Amino acid sequence: GLSGVALKNQQMVGELRRANAFIEAELDRIAAIQQALLPSAPPRVEGLDVAASSQTFDRAGGDLYDYADVPPNRLAILVADASGHGPSAAVVAAMLNAIIHVFPATRKSRDGDPAVGDVLGFANAQLTAKRIEHSFVTAFVALWDPRDRTLTYARAGHNPPLLRSAAGELSELNAVGGIPLAILPDVIYPQQILQLKRDDVVVLFTDGIIDALNSQHEPFGEQRLRQAVGDVTGTAAQMLAGLLEALKNHVQNTRPSDDQTLVVLRVT
Repeated sequence: GLSGVALKNQQMVGELRRANAFIEAELDRIAAIQQALLPSAPPRVEGLDVAASSQTFDRAGGDLYDYADVPPNRLAILVADASGHGPSAAVVAAMLNAIIHVFPATRKSRDGDPAVGDVLGFANAQLTAKRIEHSFVTAFVALWDPRDRTLTYARAGHNPPLLRSAAGELSELNAVGGIPLAILPDVIYPQQILQLKRDDVVVLFTDGIIDALNSQHEPFGEQRLRQAVGDVTGTAAQMLAGLLEALKNHVQNTRPSDDQTLVVLRVT
């Protein structure tokens, strides 16, 4: 009768709630694991002041940034963005993180030093072989050498970082590029060596920054980002705070629709 139907409905509601609670808990675990992959503190390296921020629009997302010490006294910097959102993008970002970290142990160039372009080539080969369900990853990797203040970089479909010179001139790190990772095998990623000076600033970002919309559906855009990069002053952390403030002033209370990552490098 009706009481039996009501009881079955109650049981179904209870099962749905339990299933939903399980999914929510798993999403929280994925988000916690992803946070654990991000650096816990800025790196300490001669000649460079570094600050970073990464916010997921959902509990887990596809943005990734990382640092690695490269002897002697150099620093590798990575910013990447896996396509899509949520747990699937987070899994791809975690795969890239693992692949990048095994690279130094598996591949050395003739002079014993891996080229940054080779890092992207290696990651691309690994991700392409895995056939990651039509996903792809944009990435920017750079190597800072304090001995001659050079930043050697390579790019796989990622937004070119912005460079603000000590004199205040703005330009893009777009001398080299290539297609995103995980689309085609055997891609060669060329690298470029950039000579930096004291008080030069490099700002790395993912497209969630420039695509962030306000209530009128206007994106923050590259022009506003360039304006903000031109305006901020102080330490890398203070500059990062200024950039995030400019972004916040634009979007107001509009909820982000993509992950947002910023990394500020200031030459000291």
